[in-house]
Amino acid sequence: MSSFTIEKSPKREEINKGNNFENQYDQLARNPLGDSKVHNEIKHEMVNQSLSKTPRIDTGMGFLQKEKSVNPLEENLKERDNYVVRGTFGRKIDKIVAKGQASLVLAGYDLGEYGYKGVDGVKGELTKKALLEFQTAVGLKPTGEFDQDTMKALDLVTATKLTKAEIEAIGKKVMQGQEIEKPSLKQPEIKPLSPKELTPEAKKRLAERDEKIGKIGSKGNYQYAQVEASLEMMGYKNDKPIDGQPDRQTFENIKQFQKDTGLPVTGKLDPDTYYMLERKTAEEWKRPGLGYNSLEIGYKVISKEALKAATEITASFEGGSYSAIAGNFDNQGLSFGLVQWNIGQGTLQPLLREMAEKHPEKLREIFGDKTDELLKMLNGTKEEQLDWAKSINTPDNKIENSWKSCFIKLGQTADFQEIQRNHLSKYYDKAFEICNKYGLKSEVGFALAYDIAIQNGSVKSKAHVQIQNEIDKEQKKLGRELTEKEKMQIIANAVADHSTRAKEDVRNRKMTIINQQGTVHGKRYDLKKEYDLSYEESWKVN
Repeated sequence: MSSFTIEKSPKREEINKGNNFENQYDQLARNPLGDSKVHNEIKHEMVNQSLSKTPRIDTGMGFLQKEKSVNPLEENLKERDNYVVRGTFGRKIDKIVAKGQASLVLAGYDLGEYGYKGVDGVKGELTKKALLEFQTAVGLKPTGEFDQDTMKALDLVTATKLTKAEIEAIGKKVMQGQEIEKPSLKQPEIKPLSPKELTPEAKKRLAERDEKIGKIGSKGNYQYAQVEASLEMMGYKNDKPIDGQPDRQTFENIKQFQKDTGLPVTGKLDPDTYYMLERKTAEEWKRPGLGYNSLEIGYKVISKEALKAATEITASFEGGSYSAIAGNFDNQGLSFGLVQWNIGQGTLQPLLREMAEKHPEKLREIFGDKTDELLKMLNGTKEEQLDWAKSINTPDNKIENSWKSCFIKLGQTADFQEIQRNHLSKYYDKAFEICNKYGLKSEVGFALAYDIAIQNGSVKSKAHVQIQNEIDKEQKKLGRELTEKEKMQIIANAVADHSTRAKEDVRNRKMTIINQQGTVHGKRYDLKKEYDLSYEESWKVN
């Protein structure tokens, strides 16, 4: 077995010499919070708070582009510039550092007495300490550097005159909503598999991992590809092929694996994580909660009854079944299956590729002489794929009958139904998290959580804050804990209030589940009767 070479940046020189893999990986590792989502939420909250404090401010973030010549926000930025002039007068220093120091001082961070109130253009220990505290508070990777993202955040803080205490309070509120993971303080060292531990069974599983790795291009990394393959074998889903190149989903999968195995949750591929992945691969370990029964729908920890009801209810709301098919009415080309995966957004292609890889003969039996055309489409660019899907539509945006009949047959096969269920795993996982987060214990609670996962993606951080505030308010008012149904009503309204989709459609779907009856898209539902959905039955396996 090869020795570990992935530290800060995974690389294997004999394979990857001269490629840009290190830069790709470092760019992901720089901000483990994930494409600045949390940081952007914090910035949004900071603007909102400054607006509430200063009613005269009505330009949003336009002041950063100096859209108005006279503006109280610009005056605050000028005050910072005065600090820079006073602290660095007559000396050649780093103006960026001085400007960052001035912003920190004005917010209430202690930088000592050098220069003017700590503004001297020299990044000493007090400056670095304050900068690390600020970056952590606003959801940036604490690098201790005045980089572009940090300076933009400092511009915002200075212009809106937010204090250190306000910044930290906003950051804490948003981060609690996002449930950011913090690494454990002490962790035992994870060692490579010893020769004694490399049993024939372990070697076989590691060989299966390596067989999943195809040709790695010049931008790929073989050991990173091994990690991708291991994660896939353990049940961590990623729609892109294994190619040894860093991507956001693999980065998030590494974080989830670290959480599931008790490692510090950093998203970094360090020695402990790499060796733990090898050990778990050799043990044929599966991600907790993701062990499918090969004959029926269901996670090991979620009852099959609850899972089946939730899946079918939401599929009905979505107008879907295993064979449901729609044309280009929404400019997505072709939509298909339980939750209407589609070509336009690239969500259907991974399912079709999996069918082609695992059951090529069955696919050819269904599509006949159209099979080669379908496979050619799957190898095309995203634009070519959408053009193809549109080309098999009739003028009134319905799929041509010759193709429609093939897809319907595909959806009726047990093999493709299993693939569809497997690709719902991330939604089941999200529903599991929502239930645990808000203490939802009934089958109805799981059905609500699953519908949120499918229709809304998750409970957004602003909705989470609203939910927590409303629950606290109602419990104080009533002098008791809320029932699960009362709690679910608050969750449903908050999710709808902060939805980017049709808010009342979101609210109506959620309330139909909570009340166990209602009308969605013109169809009347009696969920207790039709799906045996109950508040008395738990979604958890006893």
